[in-house]
Amino acid sequence: MRYSDPAHSSTTLANSPGSCSGSGTWPPDRTGVSQPRASANFDETMARVADGTPGELLVRSHQPYAFSTGYLGGRRPAPGSWRRTGDRVIRDGDGWFRFVDRVKDVIRRRAENISSAEVERVVRTHPSVAGAAAFPVASELAEDEVMVTVVVRPGTELDPGDLARHCARELPPFAVPRYIEVVLALPLTETGKVRKAALRERGVTTRTWDRDRSHRV
Repeated sequence: MRYSDPAHSSTTLANSPGSCSGSGTWPPDRTGVSQPRASANFDETMARVADGTPGELLVRSHQPYAFSTGYLGGRRPAPGSWRRTGDRVIRDGDGWFRFVDRVKDVIRRRAENISSAEVERVVRTHPSVAGAAAFPVASELAEDEVMVTVVVRPGTELDPGDLARHCARELPPFAVPRYIEVVLALPLTETGKVRKAALRERGVTTRTWDRDRSHRV
């Protein structure tokens, strides 16, 4: 396995062996290690990305029927072909991978790629936040603006400006949320995942706090 960013990076299609750490132990917060002839890093032009650069995980197997043959009625992938996982990860120098985000949840703002998972991680460290979802909404300047929808911990109150300042201490300026909205609950799928598509579709509402219309952080 190996990772790449089909959305943003550059190099050429390549298949190269990976290596694992000499200790043989599984490092904390790593999701796997690359294997010879089973990994490659690609961007949107199917170009390879360097170690340390976020990219999408592509996998393939030389064992027959190791993967499903596709969806009913869909195109049947060629044997040994690369399969896109939709997972955005980083490969370190020892060949280990760290999960960053889902590719579809990456936010593009001011020519920067922002991990919604990283924004959510920082938002959740605020003492008044019980849950959060970060997602892109349309910007007047093209590309995206960062919006977060948060659930407040029982018995606490949340000042959106305070949350924005909290984020500004931990995130680069381009990743600090512009829009913040407090809700009673996040929309979930049957398996408990946040329905970000529903949040993106709803977007900014009359209840949304706008950092640009208040004071900048």
